[in-house]
Amino acid sequence: MPTSVKRCQALQHKLIIPPPRLQQREAIVKHAVSKLLLTEAEDPSTRVEGLARQVANATAGYVARDISNLCRQAVLRSLRGSPTGYAENDSKELMERLEKLVLHFEDSLQTTQPSQQLEFESIRPAKRWADVGGYESVKQVLQRFMRLATSETPLRLGIKPPSGILLYGPSGCGKTAMALAMIGESTCNVMNIRGSELFSKYLGETEARLRRLFQAARAAAPCIVFIDEVDSIAAKREWSSIESGGPALRVLSTLLNEMDGVHDTSGVAVVGCTNQLDKIDDAIVRPGRFDKLVEILLPSADDRTGILQVLAQKSPLSSDVDIDTLSKVTEGYSGAALEKLFREAGLAALRSSRDAATLSMDDFDTALARMHI
Repeated sequence: MPTSVKRCQALQHKLIIPPPRLQQREAIVKHAVSKLLLTEAEDPSTRVEGLARQVANATAGYVARDISNLCRQAVLRSLRGSPTGYAENDSKELMERLEKLVLHFEDSLQTTQPSQQLEFESIRPAKRWADVGGYESVKQVLQRFMRLATSETPLRLGIKPPSGILLYGPSGCGKTAMALAMIGESTCNVMNIRGSELFSKYLGETEARLRRLFQAARAAAPCIVFIDEVDSIAAKREWSSIESGGPALRVLSTLLNEMDGVHDTSGVAVVGCTNQLDKIDDAIVRPGRFDKLVEILLPSADDRTGILQVLAQKSPLSSDVDIDTLSKVTEGYSGAALEKLFREAGLAALRSSRDAATLSMDDFDTALARMHI
């Protein structure tokens, strides 16, 4: 709003209307579903309340319009294949429809995001822990962090929950995959962004966008902010293009200030990934910002076995393929390299026969010879 308008004597008061809280979202969902779905039937009311509570828990950061649109989309999906709609006052049919409506709400939540967060990707990742093989000890650390970061238990004990976790290690070892699985398993809102995507050619726009990112996260709390390639916005001052007063330094200062705000605000946590820990400024990895540093190295033999087993579930293998043997001969391979191994084996199978239906051990031997890792 222009400054001249703000100074107008006719606009002397400001009224801030924040996104609705849990109880308010529950009331909005209940009203919208009842209006769109129910007539005068009263029997399903308890079921509607349960549905409203479930949807309200999953829509932090949604405004009333977002929730109404979400309810409308879910109801329309549930009506597909039912040209006659709902029978008047038929409680039994409405109960059956409500049970299906729960599933349609889950589908709608996967494809929608709050209008206040459209600037940033906020769709929860589809990846789950079952999609990530190996690294069991690392998974336990990440799961423990997520429980503490999204739980109110630390607050009851008078301590603040962790505000951030940084995953670092060689490229291709699964840092991003594990971060996405950790976020995908949670019920929090999420905002995903690459550090390099924040930069703008316009003076001050990068810092402003970074502030908007954290402002949106606080409005959507509980929320996880996932920053991939965090080293691009948190480089050490001697690594910055301009050591004093340059754009990189201003971005770093903004990030430090925002992460201090995260530490003072419950319900928001930051997850970062980097291949170059040595280039990240020391101030960003102190307690209160990135509280936990997790190193993810090249997979061990057991880790490789777990990764290969997950990959094997997605590809048809012949009976002569031995996962343990593949694990032994792929020492030094990263998770990305193992995925490439399966891709190369598939190409080898197609080269030998266009009608190939499975991957054989010979195909993997050919792929290993071509990769030369």
